[in-house]
Amino acid sequence: MAESIGGKIRNALVGILIGMLVLAFAVWGVNDMFSPGAQNAVATVGKKEITTTAFDSQFSRELQRLNQEQGQGLTNQQAYDRGLHNQILQGMITNQVIAIDAEDLGVGVNRSIARREIESIPAFQNDLTGKFDENQLLSALSRARITRQEFEADTLQSLRSRQTVPAITGGLVAPSEFAALQYKFLTEQRRASVLTLEASAIATPETPSDTELQSYIDANSARYMAPEYRKFVMIRLEPFDFTPDLKIDPVQVKENFDYKVETGVMGSPETRNIVLITAIDEEMANKAVDALKAGAEATLVANEFGIGTPEIYDAVRKNGIIDAESSEAAFALEEGDARAVLSGLGSWVAVYAAGVTPAVVPNFEDAKADIENELMEAHALEAIYDISAEIEDAMVDGMTLEEISEKLSIPLSAYDFIDRSGSTPYNVSMDGFSLIPGVASDDEILRTLFTSDLGYQTDLFETSNGGYATIRVDDIIDSKMREFDDIKDAATLAYLNERRADALRELALSLTKRAKDGESLAEIAAEFDMGATISEVGLVRTNPPQSLGPQVTVGLFDAKEAEVVRGAGPAPLTEQIAILDRIIASQDGLAGTYLEVIQSQMTAAISNDIQSAYQAAVLEANPVVPYPEKIRTTLGLNQAE
Repeated sequence: MAESIGGKIRNALVGILIGMLVLAFAVWGVNDMFSPGAQNAVATVGKKEITTTAFDSQFSRELQRLNQEQGQGLTNQQAYDRGLHNQILQGMITNQVIAIDAEDLGVGVNRSIARREIESIPAFQNDLTGKFDENQLLSALSRARITRQEFEADTLQSLRSRQTVPAITGGLVAPSEFAALQYKFLTEQRRASVLTLEASAIATPETPSDTELQSYIDANSARYMAPEYRKFVMIRLEPFDFTPDLKIDPVQVKENFDYKVETGVMGSPETRNIVLITAIDEEMANKAVDALKAGAEATLVANEFGIGTPEIYDAVRKNGIIDAESSEAAFALEEGDARAVLSGLGSWVAVYAAGVTPAVVPNFEDAKADIENELMEAHALEAIYDISAEIEDAMVDGMTLEEISEKLSIPLSAYDFIDRSGSTPYNVSMDGFSLIPGVASDDEILRTLFTSDLGYQTDLFETSNGGYATIRVDDIIDSKMREFDDIKDAATLAYLNERRADALRELALSLTKRAKDGESLAEIAAEFDMGATISEVGLVRTNPPQSLGPQVTVGLFDAKEAEVVRGAGPAPLTEQIAILDRIIASQDGLAGTYLEVIQSQMTAAISNDIQSAYQAAVLEANPVVPYPEKIRTTLGLNQAE
């Protein structure tokens, strides 16, 4: 995936977990079409399917990341309206293209290599030891709502792409002349006069009658549809259901602490920088010791008094030196000290302690609470696994959720109607509490709920919190148009704003024609008592002004001097007319770091062009077929009538 599962983790954590190198393919340019083909896919690439489950999981994770980063609460519908589904789908299609090409080329990845790749990720390493920590990995994946299997599969895919992409663009470097031209293009300055029109420049439109408003609602029905609601029952087993009743033996906590310290999971052992020089005899060994103490360089000492090159150990632990006598002496010395010892092989060795890094032993009391929580969660998971096995056995016997609940004395929760976001028809979100998350905060539960058939009792599935659940959908309220009185105010405001926007656009078009005919913007602005302002704006491609709308900005960068451009302003219900007054060419030269940066950017741009051509060739043999209806159904959205 161009923004693969691993990519979403990276954004949720530090921005990056794995340096994924994925093809920077452009927009696909395939036509939307409906096909009765793949039943559980949102798109196909040749014979490969992008499943509804994979798409829904990635969409949910990306939406969660965006909401956390931006402090928003976008719903699936709002994210869909902003095109998030297209971004996710494009990335997943790209990933399939890479997979297809890797298969054609016979590219594979050894799982041991993938394992080493995962272990090298800083986010998965213990803060004290700097080594890979399995608990860090599981905790990070849990927070990102990604299963271990999904992440490992994504890592394998990333590594495969690293082997295929370099074959396409390896060794490519853009000429420095290209970089110089690009720099002049980017640093060129432009000056423009801008007339901004606001809603107060036009007459207020008339409020629509109920008949007119109903016609408007009918024409924009997708905006005013109530979502699908589902009623269900669920057996849910979560760690937080068990931890309040658990008691952890203090002896077990201390034993766990000691074990973690001993194995290096917590704290770190003493390490040393040690030099060993094997000498001809004891006398030479002592001379080498004196030289080392005096600060002589180890290689020079070995050449004069030794019988070979020195053995140098950096950050070695006590058991890291093979010879026991030398190791014992090395870890008994003070930093900067040296001594001669008779090794286990019968030769004399000058042992020098060049540096000492003391052991770091964490405070038990500081770590006690975290260890207790870890043990409680581990015990809770053990209990869940035991009960889940009994639930699965009962399911095999054909028992209903009610019968399983009664037999095993576990809670059966009944939920009245909620939508795909976890909200009731009265806009109450089933979020739960910080320590006891509700169904609205668990996308795995919601996804399963809205992809299951009516009356179907699901298998046990893993929840976002590391527990297990099973669901049965008991009733469905189909999506339908909201009542007129409920949406009248919102629809009226939308209607009036569209009329204002239309009137502003018509006004701007007529004024643009006058400006093109030679009338100045100042003369035009003078006709308005309010809602028309003139400003002078400077533009540079590397830092476009925020005071201009995108269409106007692009138009001014493409325009010649004295040319007139028009477009929507940066704020709602604004229009802008601009005249390009002057173009100022950059006189700066390009060298050093700036040259390297621009040249690197040009190389990337050329690489993207090559990759796009490569993509087109792969897609010609493996056509893309998207299924828009299945995307909306998977996300719990409604089809426009």
